[in-house]
Amino acid sequence: MNFPELLSSVHGTIATFLLMGFTGAFAELVEITHAGVKRIQWGVGVMTTAAILLVSSGLWAYIFYRAPIPESPRSILKAGPTPWVHEVLFELKEHIGTYVPAVMLVAFYLVFVHGSELQQNRPLRMLAAGLLLLALVWTFMTFGLGVYVTKQAAL
Repeated sequence: MNFPELLSSVHGTIATFLLMGFTGAFAELVEITHAGVKRIQWGVGVMTTAAILLVSSGLWAYIFYRAPIPESPRSILKAGPTPWVHEVLFELKEHIGTYVPAVMLVAFYLVFVHGSELQQNRPLRMLAAGLLLLALVWTFMTFGLGVYVTKQAAL
């Protein structure tokens, strides 16, 4: 396994932690229990950390994707029969992915600064749940676009 492949594997593993954090935090936000605030904070903390690491590792992977050599995935896509895969899908993937940490930082702020209010304040809980859901949808969109691009030209 070469370094770009290892980096891609680490990138995917980090995404798994983001999804695990989502499941715990979202379930607790929907049906909160007495000990739920700590679980929400842990889940959102894991998601925020994973989102930042996910974008950081993705940016490192782009170095290999965008390498100015004919064998790079970008060069293969642009020279092949489907240059739109890079021009539209990859650019969209790259930009959507960078929004996830920003959304997660807002959710992180909400659950840590207003954590004591979460149990009684349903609109605040639903706002936090909505932010997590938005981050999840954007993560899945980024994932799906990444899978499609990788199937066209792997690292």
